[in-house]
Amino acid sequence: MKVYSDSPVKSAKVIVKRLYFDWSDWNGPISGCIPELTTITDKNGAYELTNLPENTFLSLEFVGNGYAKNSSNDKIPVGTENTEYILSPESRIEGTVLFGETGKPAENISVQASGPRTFSPISNIAKTDNNGFYSIPNLQPGLYIISTVEDDKNPEYKSRIIENIFVDEGKTTGDINIQLVKCGVIKGRVFDEETDVPISGHLVTTQYQENNIRIYLGNSFTDKNGYYRIWSVPGKALVKRESLPGYIETGNLELSANVIEGELLSNIDFTFKKGVTITGKVFSPEGSPVGGVFISNRDSEWTDMVISKHDGTISITGLKEGNILSVNAEHKEKKLRGNAECEVSPGNELIIKMERYETTSVEGRVIDEQGIPMTGVMVLLHNKVYSGAWMGTSSVRTITDGSGKYRITDLIIGDKYSIGVKAKGYSDTVKPLPKLKAEMSPLADVVMIKADKWIEGTIIDSEGVPVSGAEIWSIDSPTGSKKSITDSKGHYRIDYLTSMFQERLFIEQGNYGRYRFNNVKTNEKQDFTLVKGNYFLEGRVVDTENNPVVGYDVNIDPKNHDSGIDYKGCKTDNQGRFRLESILDEIVTISVSRLEYIHRGTVTIGFLDTIKKFENVETNRDGVTFILK
Repeated sequence: MKVYSDSPVKSAKVIVKRLYFDWSDWNGPISGCIPELTTITDKNGAYELTNLPENTFLSLEFVGNGYAKNSSNDKIPVGTENTEYILSPESRIEGTVLFGETGKPAENISVQASGPRTFSPISNIAKTDNNGFYSIPNLQPGLYIISTVEDDKNPEYKSRIIENIFVDEGKTTGDINIQLVKCGVIKGRVFDEETDVPISGHLVTTQYQENNIRIYLGNSFTDKNGYYRIWSVPGKALVKRESLPGYIETGNLELSANVIEGELLSNIDFTFKKGVTITGKVFSPEGSPVGGVFISNRDSEWTDMVISKHDGTISITGLKEGNILSVNAEHKEKKLRGNAECEVSPGNELIIKMERYETTSVEGRVIDEQGIPMTGVMVLLHNKVYSGAWMGTSSVRTITDGSGKYRITDLIIGDKYSIGVKAKGYSDTVKPLPKLKAEMSPLADVVMIKADKWIEGTIIDSEGVPVSGAEIWSIDSPTGSKKSITDSKGHYRIDYLTSMFQERLFIEQGNYGRYRFNNVKTNEKQDFTLVKGNYFLEGRVVDTENNPVVGYDVNIDPKNHDSGIDYKGCKTDNQGRFRLESILDEIVTISVSRLEYIHRGTVTIGFLDTIKKFENVETNRDGVTFILK
């Protein structure tokens, strides 16, 4: 495998980010916790990773001196050869860190750039020198969020979050100067809801969240009395608890908080409740106990995996009384599987009777529209149905060889499968497999269709100034979402599209809000104008007894649901507070809602969208109160 820019990139560091195992008896791939596996490219840009476990998949990260970090999310089967990766010139962010109270340089402080928001978020860190200067290398072009990492010597000082820092490809954005300010303190308690017994040693974290980026701000473990205490940067913070084995979730898993410099924010409490334990046993078709069986839940309530003991016994903890527990079970080596369900109630048992199954193989070929075999194309296997129950998407993947051929083994006879084929520059293709037989099943050729359409244009504001760092993403059927970001001239381009019209095109940049356009024509220049929103709205949501309503969504209703401004909303914090920014209109309609899913057994049959609308609301107000009845 090789790493290129305009020429081979030598001495680039190749890092195995994650290792995935093909355990399809669980609903999805399991990520392995592995020591860092790295190698370095040679003078030809070539590299090789050795001593990797068989039947696994990798995601890689590439870091070269003078190049932007390339963090690939593709899951590459071990054994893949002749794969090439392209690195682009690095961008940088530079500046100085000072203590806000004294103006003195802050030495040896870690400064972190998180982003770009449109793509898979990455984090790069640089330390300040004795003059407080920092320079963060290896960045891709785009918008970044800048923050400082907690300093053990001065944990009570951190920087405020700096948003929307734009860097162009191969350029340096300088003078991003940072002041360290006195943190606020978040304090609370974690305890058993029924007994008020404190839960000690439990991890509570604070995070900053914006779109798909979450930045760690601090953490604390609860003491023997269940209390935690966290230094947190002033501003909005998301306080989050971890799940607790043997307990069910009560209240909120995470709460929004507004941290004020140097002040204490207390009573951010979390509660748990002891769950019900269900025991049971796994039997073979002949009636004997079976050990080593993987048990996974088909519902979202319980996500841990349980393995039956040598005598076939199982124990599943932390379940909510009155629910229906439905499980899948599989022992791949013995070719046994089964499923079962029971009501969650103290004393009930879960009995799983396994069935035997037989497997087979399929093979096929991938070609382009001219009939030429396609080498190195990713082929994925999907298994959707087993005894009427959803089994998830299999993690089985393979790569076509030099003749465009692929082979997939261990398919279960009687199951329904489909294969998905992915190749850059081509439309994603999904094909159902015919009924499987015991003997090898040759498949018809998969013909890949060239994705040769594009959208290109310029984004400006209402005064004709180019908007840099605007995020553009299109929903293209069947290839999925494609993304781009504007450069310093406001230019963007999205390639490898297949449809004549894009179903939806979204544009977002900082204070300009988020725009949505439907049915945008491809292979034509498409320019857009963004208008900066200068209005805001701040207030609280309460019930009829003036109690804060926590965790509800507060949104502005768009005037035109087909295209135009598409406002981002927010959630109410632990005091029921909210703040909406970048609003275009003086008078708006506000909706306050909460989405709750409705289950019947293990199946989601619908959802209940509790929504209340408030019309003719004046903006630029900071004391509005919405009352939910």
